[in-house]
Amino acid sequence: MRIKGIITLMSICIVMSGCGSISTIPESNSTIRSELVGKKTKCNWIPRLYSGVAYGFCRLHAKPTQFYEAFTLDYYIFDIVISGAVDTLALPYTAYLQYKTGSIELNK
Repeated sequence: MRIKGIITLMSICIVMSGCGSISTIPESNSTIRSELVGKKTKCNWIPRLYSGVAYGFCRLHAKPTQFYEAFTLDYYIFDIVISGAVDTLALPYTAYLQYKTGSIELNK
């Protein structure tokens, strides 16, 4: 039972570290910009409202790699669903950020 709990905790940590919401809400614009530009995404901007979901779609819309076909589609679909839930919880904060600072521009 103890090993099952450790594996579950490690799985949650791995998923949350790649979660689009965790990658966008606490990060600076320049960090998000460099991450997505480095992946050669075709997105021009990300709204702060539901930014984790938009981040996931932008990563899906990036230049594919060899690893892309087998793993990422399932992972990003799962990530977008989890990000949607986290973004809904963070909606009051991200709505304020959207009002104060606007969307995250990726082409600056």
